[in-house]
Amino acid sequence: MVKKKIFEPIEMELKDVSSEILPEELLKQDGIYLMNPVAKKLGIDSADLRKKAKDMLAQGRSPWTEMGVRKTLSVWIIRMKTFAPYFESDKYFKILRVNPKWDGNELLTKKGLFYLTDVCRKIPFTPHQFRHQVRQNPNSRTEYGVWWDDDLKHYLVNMDVFSKWVIDLWINRRKGF
Repeated sequence: MVKKKIFEPIEMELKDVSSEILPEELLKQDGIYLMNPVAKKLGIDSADLRKKAKDMLAQGRSPWTEMGVRKTLSVWIIRMKTFAPYFESDKYFKILRVNPKWDGNELLTKKGLFYLTDVCRKIPFTPHQFRHQVRQNPNSRTEYGVWWDDDLKHYLVNMDVFSKWVIDLWINRRKGF
């Protein structure tokens, strides 16, 4: 009888996500982890990962080999060596969430990409105002950091550009402009 290798050596153990590990360090690890602690450490929604995996399955693709995610019995797991490059290449995961505890002033000090609707909940502008500006200005992404992303089907905000623009607009407005 020939013994068939079922598990890779690294797959023999379910690893814990240490509270001290930084997200960048976690992504450099190899091993099998529970999805929820990984998602929490990376600041992403595990429901989004499950949806992406289910969408791949529906297309006849393998989420285990393509993104390092699978459901085994009732538990979702991640193989970090496969998941890390997928996570780093998927622009969906580059979008940061607005912390509900932040006010508009604190939000404007942040860097990175955010959803327009989330940003507008913290500042005295509506998403409609920016959507209109984006449709009118083909340079909106470079001029004030707001644009429509065809892949994600959302308006995005690059806070590096946007915050400078909003601060300038608001300060000039106070002066009567």
